[in-house]
Amino acid sequence: MSINLCYQVRRDMRFIKPKRPYTWLILLLMIALSGCHTAPPNVRLLTDSSGAYGQRFLKVIQHYQRSGEQTKLQAAYVILANLKGQTHTTGPGVVGYQSLFHQLLTVPEAHKKDYETIWDSLTNAAPDIHLSDVAEREDFKTITPDYLIAHIDAAFRAWQMPWAKSLSFNDFCAYILPYKLVDELPSSWMQTVQKRYHWLADSMKGSTDAYKACLLLNNDLKNNFTIRSFPSMWDSGFPELDAIRSGKCYQATEYTTFVMRAMGIPVVMDGTPTWGNASGGHDWNALIDHGKPVPFVGSESDPGLTKIELAFQRKRPKVFRHTFDLQPQALASLQEREDLEEPIPLEFHNQRLKDVTKEYLPVTDIAVNLKKNGLDRKIAYLCVYSRQDWVPVYWARIADQNRATFSDMGRDILYLPAYNGDQGRMVGAGNPVYADTSGKVQTLNPNPAKQIDITVSKKGPDGPNIEKGKTYELCYWQEHWVFAGKETASGKTVCFKHVPSNAVYWVSNPDKATKERIFTYTNHTLSWH
Repeated sequence: MSINLCYQVRRDMRFIKPKRPYTWLILLLMIALSGCHTAPPNVRLLTDSSGAYGQRFLKVIQHYQRSGEQTKLQAAYVILANLKGQTHTTGPGVVGYQSLFHQLLTVPEAHKKDYETIWDSLTNAAPDIHLSDVAEREDFKTITPDYLIAHIDAAFRAWQMPWAKSLSFNDFCAYILPYKLVDELPSSWMQTVQKRYHWLADSMKGSTDAYKACLLLNNDLKNNFTIRSFPSMWDSGFPELDAIRSGKCYQATEYTTFVMRAMGIPVVMDGTPTWGNASGGHDWNALIDHGKPVPFVGSESDPGLTKIELAFQRKRPKVFRHTFDLQPQALASLQEREDLEEPIPLEFHNQRLKDVTKEYLPVTDIAVNLKKNGLDRKIAYLCVYSRQDWVPVYWARIADQNRATFSDMGRDILYLPAYNGDQGRMVGAGNPVYADTSGKVQTLNPNPAKQIDITVSKKGPDGPNIEKGKTYELCYWQEHWVFAGKETASGKTVCFKHVPSNAVYWVSNPDKATKERIFTYTNHTLSWH
């Protein structure tokens, strides 16, 4: 076992608390660490004291000990070291979903664009199916030694592809070896894909170019997977995706990653949960080529030719990567390691999200002064505006003098420092800040001593336009939204007079409110955020 791998296993042990169902895993890892290049000693101790689950996975270790395949043994340690927290959804709701899903598969091609409407009809026609009746179940309670052995062997077959042989062991463990992607039900997807795409090696004609192999497979996916609306309830496994061959961008990235990894092509799932200047977010794939991500939308665009930012010049405050191994820098890991008592937003509950923003974008560290606002917190957040609310995109520890520094933030984006409130809503913790394209950070503190007039022609960068005779309100941010005036449009614009300068503004009325965006206004120039 390499030094890095030994460190990885030791590091992961720090996140396994005693007196939990993972006791068997702690013992297994202690045995593994006692000899990185030799068979683990004290096998009898593990068998006698780790319970049924430990005995099951001991069979995986014994299998590779007997075969003498030391590298596969090391790979088994990597998987076992990261089993903690690997879960899938189960329960009556899943059984009900599967029954409705199989009905959805019978829909003719011409009507597949209406999947969500049809899904609603199916669920309404089956009132006894309660899709919310689900629970999380830990993978280690359901997967078998034979399953892991078969998967590890299949992963090593993928590693022997001509374009994959140059991958280091660490890269192999990160991009090929994992038996799952996120929280889907484990399946034998790798063996299925390898049988289907056995032609790839012949088509490559001896080439060792991973980009070319990725391109060939993606061209096949373009003909076999369609990006469109799909009623997914939780992370879909390969069998479901392979059966329906359609889904949103997230499902497309899942399906693409399954196929690519099974054929030894190092592809990851990256994404920005929330745009910096538009509502919603985006997911995409990336081919790891010489250590750098080459982004693409699997089944839609080719590696290096992606639509990530084309529409509306969308901006990314953060880019995260789904990983198989636990990320010690994730907020959920910090919360478990240090027993943080304060609640953290749902966006940061995942211990397997890795911040890779600086692999994609010019970034800036943003330092802010915070106001306590009656909350005793150790963690602060930077938020962006999305769907008429402030949504957290990153976090930082609060240091002395109530100051926090947020690392590697995307530029040309307006952020709001905030705390996670007791009701799960973001509570403003300071003035908004804007990081410009050069990385310079400007604080936006309303100045009532210098008032300005603001004229707008629409409520967002893509409309809706101001309409004559309709009434609009203007607010500006000062710890919360402050009402600044109400005006009726006399034409295609509306003007608000005597408004504090140097602020973040928002024009609203009931029409198409979800299209509204915040903006700044300097020297008669409006900038959307």
